Amino acid sequence: MKKIAVFMLTSFLLTSCSYSNLSEIRVLYENRKYDEALESIKENLDKKRVEKYYELEGMINIKNKNWEDALRDFNNVIAIDDSVPEYYLNRATVYMNMGKYDKAKTDLEMCIENKSLFIDKDSEVLAYSNYANVLVLLEDYENALKNIDITIALEDSEPYFYDMKASILMKLGRNKAAMETVDNGISVNSDYNNFYYLKGKINLKNEKYKEALELFKKVANLGEVEGYYYATLCLRKLEKQHEALAYIDLYLEEQPEDAQGYLQKGVILTDIGKNNDAIDILKKAVKLDGSMTDANYYIGINYSRMKKYDDAINYLNLVSEDSEMYEFAVDEVKFIEKNRE
Repeated sequence: MKKIAVFMLTSFLLTSCSYSNLSEIRVLYENRKYDEALESIKENLDKKRVEKYYELEGMINIKNKNWEDALRDFNNVIAIDDSVPEYYLNRATVYMNMGKYDKAKTDLEMCIENKSLFIDKDSEVLAYSNYANVLVLLEDYENALKNIDITIALEDSEPYFYDMKASILMKLGRNKAAMETVDNGISVNSDYNNFYYLKGKINLKNEKYKEALELFKKVANLGEVEGYYYATLCLRKLEKQHEALAYIDLYLEEQPEDAQGYLQKGVILTDIGKNNDAIDILKKAVKLDGSMTDANYYIGINYSRMKKYDDAINYLNLVSEDSEMYEFAVDEVKFIEKNRE
């Protein structure tokens, strides 16, 4: 499923360099000739301004997603010259991709404290936006909101920032403000598809299922497969189960290994009384994701309807205690044991 709340910009920053061989390496880097650039770096590491070679090597390792190597490179850069905030900004990017959010936060705080030293406004924008991202990952949503507001004040033409702000507001339960933010984003760029996805999610939370359905249909028509999934949820809420079944099938055509999709299809089949079909689909969901014990609840319900009570009880007892269906499963087992023929 799509992760809405957290994104990361992937435009990384190189500081300027004036030496001819460094300039040549940078050209190789910008032309994505990373292997040639790395070879040239190795040949020139004994020259002056060695930190620039490490910086370029770090940038190439970021592009190649070699996070450990990139971290080594930027550690080397900072050990030589700890006065350049862009170095910390790029190392923070590495830490974020390695899941080391506290360390990324520390580096980004250093960048922001020294923002007057940035080479340009883009660096400052990136520092604040990635700081907001890290705070989201650390579930500090209030401070994340403050920093994405600063980002938008610095750069108000980037739709991604409005997307991120709306997502944070949704995390804080401020759905009205989130909707206003999305509308502001649409005024900036109406072709940014995720705005319609977010508007659909907000309407879904506000139980405005018809409005949400139209938005998710639009998302699906724009080529985003999650539109089919969330349209299915809306159709279920509107009790249009057969149409919901058609939409979840469209979703599963694109996402054939998604356990949550099979769970939704199994629930729909349960609702329309296709017990055997529902059981087969729900067992597939469990096979794909053994932690999805909600599926066992619905398997148990279908077996109970078929009067296969032993099978029903066996599956109902597999529902984990932390599942929202656990109490229902317990009650169903009690009901079966009391009333079974």
